[in-house]
Amino acid sequence: MYYGGLADKADTSASLRLFFALWPPPEACRRLTELASSVAAAAGARPVHPADLHLTLAFIGALPAALLPLACAAGAAQDTAGALLSLDRIERWGEAAVLGCGQAAAPESLQWLADGLAAALRARGLPVDARRFRPHVTLCRGGAQSLPAGSLATPIDWRMESFVLAQSSAGHTAPRYRILREWPLQRPVPGGRR
Repeated sequence: MYYGGLADKADTSASLRLFFALWPPPEACRRLTELASSVAAAAGARPVHPADLHLTLAFIGALPAALLPLACAAGAAQDTAGALLSLDRIERWGEAAVLGCGQAAAPESLQWLADGLAAALRARGLPVDARRFRPHVTLCRGGAQSLPAGSLATPIDWRMESFVLAQSSAGHTAPRYRILREWPLQRPVPGGRR
């Protein structure tokens, strides 16, 4: 996993574009990279750089760097259990011509984590994207209108063991994201909710 720096070393005079996300482990990243290349070639689209593949949990957006400790506190407040993601479908989003990989039935703990992060951000007076959580990994952008969505023959399994706070950099060079902080998820308890 790429770490461009820790949150406590950030320039507090700047504005940061932040989000919470799951970053895929190496094997899932390899398979997502292959899928992104294949889908992008078929659709005449631009694949996402392998280092930038992720599943967004909560998008904060522009935030003064001085408020970064509040975002970190929202992350540290989570106690959700890990789970197995099984990405099993290609999905397309309208005019933005975006193709992503999602899961027909995402684990409840994934929704709990996204909801918990949103609630913790709001409780600290921080912004969070109000759109409904739609778990997916963006694979490619541009030109994807011609490629139909559908099921994957072999799902991409991904054990959800940690989540990160990441920063989006300005410009269009890849990789575009830098991981600032990472938190482990709790081990699942048999018969337990979290």
